[in-house]
Amino acid sequence: MIANNAIRNLIREGKSYQIYNIMQTSLAEGMVTMDRALIELYRSGQVSWEEAQSRSIDPREFSQARSKI
Repeated sequence: MIANNAIRNLIREGKSYQIYNIMQTSLAEGMVTMDRALIELYRSGQVSWEEAQSRSIDPREFSQARSKI
């Protein structure tokens, strides 16, 4: 996570539950979510799909991402 203005404002306002959404939309700034990193590890063959899914933040949503790979 990169502490950009949006992240700083969310922390200041006590809205930490929205940080994940900002991270998802800030890929161009270099932010990477855990699930995105796991998908990249799977794509590169470093981990199995089952291992990546078991470590994901939301396994159901993570499974839906597989169809987009």
